Amino acid sequence: MTPQTANGANLRADAVVTRERLLASSLRLFSERGYEGTSMRAITDAAGVNLAAANYHFGSKEQLLQATFQTALAPINAERLRRLEALEQARAPLELAAFVRAFVEPFFMSGQREYLPKLVSSLLAGPNEFASPLLESTFGPTVDRFVSALRVLLPEVEVSTLHWRLHLVVGAMLQL
Repeated sequence: MTPQTANGANLRADAVVTRERLLASSLRLFSERGYEGTSMRAITDAAGVNLAAANYHFGSKEQLLQATFQTALAPINAERLRRLEALEQARAPLELAAFVRAFVEPFFMSGQREYLPKLVSSLLAGPNEFASPLLESTFGPTVDRFVSALRVLLPEVEVSTLHWRLHLVVGAMLQL
C-alpha cells in the first residue's frame, strides 16, 4: 500500500466517523430541542466537528434532519419488512398478534427508542412544512406493505380504516 492510498483510506474513515458523529448528535439534539430549537452550530459542537463538515456532508439543516431520520428508521423498517416476509412465507396462516409483533418489536428492540418518539413528536408539533413529506417518505412504503398484509387478514375492513388502525398502533408505540 502506498502512503497516498493509506492516507486516502484514513481520510475516508475520518469522513465516515465525522458523518456518524453528526448523525448521532443531531438525533439527540433534534429530539430534545425540536427542529426549530436546534442550530447547526449546536449539532457540530456536540459532535466535536466544525460547521464546514456538516455542510459538506449534508448541505443544510433540513437535509441533516432527513438523513438523521432515515438513518435511525431504515434498520427498523427493514426488520419490520423482514419479519413480515417471514410470516408470509410460513405455511401457517398469518395471525393478527404475530403481525402486530412484526411491526412493533423492531422499534422496541432498536437502540433508537430513546430519541425517536421525541423526534417524531417534535416534527409533528413544529411549524416546519417538510415534516409530513419526511414522515411519509420514511414510513409510507412500510405502512403500505403492512396494510396490504392486513387486507389478507381482515378483508372485510376498508383500506382507509386499516391505515388509521396502523396509525393508531404507531401512536401507541410512540407513547410507550
